[in-house]
Amino acid sequence: MRYLWLAALVVAAPLAAQARPAPVGAAQTRDSAAATLRQRVMMRFMETYRIQAGLTDQQFTRFRREMRRTFEERAALQRRQRELYLALEGQMRPGVAADADSVSRLLDGLEQVQQEQVDQFKAERKAYSAFLNPVQVAQLVLAWQRLQQQVQQVLQRRRF
Repeated sequence: MRYLWLAALVVAAPLAAQARPAPVGAAQTRDSAAATLRQRVMMRFMETYRIQAGLTDQQFTRFRREMRRTFEERAALQRRQRELYLALEGQMRPGVAADADSVSRLLDGLEQVQQEQVDQFKAERKAYSAFLNPVQVAQLVLAWQRLQQQVQQVLQRRRF
């Protein structure tokens, strides 16, 4: 439950901004606010993990650097995956014939993204294992998974 507020912060500002028509020039302000919010959430996540895992100052410095790098990579893969699923849903609309070639390319793309996610997980585990012990790495994996689940739950509630 302690990650619920993080999930709310991650999605609240961008969703609230989408609910109102944006005045001229507001898109840049909204993007900036969302970026600031994401940064604050990540800083809070990292600090919470630091305390939970009992990281030394040296470990925390390396962790912060690695987390920022891997967060960007992870976010890019998730965006690609979301785009592919949306395109696939567009192809599979009821009453409209799907283009078999497009569907095949989209499925290949999804398979590639999933393989890249597996490769990324392995690379992250190796990178974190260079300065964290196995228990600390496991704590990180579980903390990150809980945060992602909370974000997904908030997003699902917002849709209904």
